[in-house]
Amino acid sequence: MSSHRHHDRRAAHEYLAALNGGAAQRAPAPADPALPSAVCLLDAPAEEPAQWLATDFLLRAEPGLLVGEGGVMKSAVGAGEIAAKVAAGGRIFDRFPVAAPAPVLIVSGEDPLRIHLNRCEAIARGAGLSRERVLGNIHAIALQGADLASPRWRAHLAAEVARLRVGLVVLDPLADLASGDENDNSERRAVIATWRALTEPTGAAVMLVAHAGKGPADRPKRDRIRGASAIAAASRTTYFFELSDRGIGVECLKMSRAERPAPFVVKPTIQAAAANRGTWELARFDYVSVGEAALDAADRFVVTQLEGGVRLTTTDLKNAAKGTGVSGADIARALRALEMRRMIDFEPGEKNAKRWGLCLPGKLGNQGNVVAGQPASLPGNLFSDAVCLPAPYRGAGRQADRPEVGQPDNGVGAAGPPAPVSDSVPPSQDLGAHAGCTMEEW
Repeated sequence: MSSHRHHDRRAAHEYLAALNGGAAQRAPAPADPALPSAVCLLDAPAEEPAQWLATDFLLRAEPGLLVGEGGVMKSAVGAGEIAAKVAAGGRIFDRFPVAAPAPVLIVSGEDPLRIHLNRCEAIARGAGLSRERVLGNIHAIALQGADLASPRWRAHLAAEVARLRVGLVVLDPLADLASGDENDNSERRAVIATWRALTEPTGAAVMLVAHAGKGPADRPKRDRIRGASAIAAASRTTYFFELSDRGIGVECLKMSRAERPAPFVVKPTIQAAAANRGTWELARFDYVSVGEAALDAADRFVVTQLEGGVRLTTTDLKNAAKGTGVSGADIARALRALEMRRMIDFEPGEKNAKRWGLCLPGKLGNQGNVVAGQPASLPGNLFSDAVCLPAPYRGAGRQADRPEVGQPDNGVGAAGPPAPVSDSVPPSQDLGAHAGCTMEEW
């Protein structure tokens, strides 16, 4: 302790003694010396600054939640994108930098080991990361009967965290990893105790994947977290995921020690194997701001409405967009952007309305081949043929990662059959140990 701080403490104690009406007196002994006595905050150790596992996204040494309805790719994000980027020291969603590579422990009650291997391998390939660097730093206990309410499993998992010097633990999902009544706060105390205990050996961030219930649009997202309210209360960092035509919407509902990041959208790009669409060849999950995602969705909506040579007015398009999540302002911005990219043009309609349509080479509808509201000298306005540009790449990846124009979209395959559950408590398995295996050898 520095002499300066010691002097400050002594001065503070003297001030408080005078304030309380007399000289400092020794406090009486606690009634039960076997129990801890209260600590004066003046004598408390200095607070350690918050340490980021991933800057502005995930703090170390804290329990957290990833919440969403089924099918919003919570597992792919938590046990895939976040796990792989922490293992390699990359950028989560190509946005949030991981401070330093750290070992990851995945405890899964939903997916077999081969799914975790395929998922993390595809994400490594999509981010241009070394396969060995990613898989060699990820360890998993998959479909082995882990129970977060069990004291035996709590001790075992804590020992694994310490043995592997883990920086991130992903528990996926709560519903399959905890026995007892999920709605009973008393029964969930044991789960919370395990959740918190896993942060202690190495200061790991421990992310618990949980399901959200359906509800009306005006129902607060926090109230949609399924199960006992004690789980939501115990979390120090909570992210809520929702799927829409714009991508995966992400909102931080809670971050106890730092400012919450603004809501954003994650754009998934999945490329499946040609021979087996149930196997991922490449995967990316890219950050997009809410504003960019709204315009992106409006672009697609307008182009879809105008397919087949149909011409519609601005009012027609705004009316058609009602109830889709695309606003009238989004439609107006999309029309301007698509016109500037010369993907659409207009013909004059009744009462000076613009009748929009997809542009075809040599058939610009607007007179004089001039983009509305722009001078004739603007580059591109002096040519007789309109140039229909391809749709922009959706996502924030590097140029080298962008698909060639004309590539077909690829779907996401379904998980295979689960592996049998063992009655024993196994050690975690190192995904890197199978680096040379084919899927058939699993």
